[in-house]
Amino acid sequence: MREMTFPEMIVIDWERERPDLKDSGIHVTFRLYALVMEIGYQFAEIASQEGVQLEDMLQLFALRRRGDPYCLRPTEVRSMLSLTSGAATYRIERLVKQGLCERKPDPSDRRSYVLRVVPKGMNVIDRTVEAVAVASSKVLTASGLTATQLATFLEYLTCIEAGWETIIPASENPLARRGGVTSGSKK
Repeated sequence: MREMTFPEMIVIDWERERPDLKDSGIHVTFRLYALVMEIGYQFAEIASQEGVQLEDMLQLFALRRRGDPYCLRPTEVRSMLSLTSGAATYRIERLVKQGLCERKPDPSDRRSYVLRVVPKGMNVIDRTVEAVAVASSKVLTASGLTATQLATFLEYLTCIEAGWETIIPASENPLARRGGVTSGSKK
């Protein structure tokens, strides 16, 4: 007999304590949140192996996804990561001190700068994203899902994401595309 997982135990406990919420979808939310926590733990482990903090790894990923020249303005960093100005400055400074990024004059605004990934940072990004890909591949293999089942799951997940987006105002959603920061955007 298979041992019950912690997320399953959480759902069972809530069903016992609040049976009136059984059909509310809360069991899906708790399961997804538990999965996010497991993924976050693995991401933090991968980041640690490269000597960076999880937040820095995610910021480096954002820079890498932008494409050449791998730059972001401080305002884009703040918006993308839902940070205060001070927190964004602190994180940018940490990446610069680690030698993973540099500040370059902003070609469109002489009063400002852009944060750009340097070769050392690119190496860290590529190693960490490859480690995430390897872990993800192992997870999918272990899940036993067929390609069709996985495609169906992704469709359902997209529907759940869209549902959550209806109750979170875009101005408060850390994943909403704000301030012109979209996939492939090259401001």
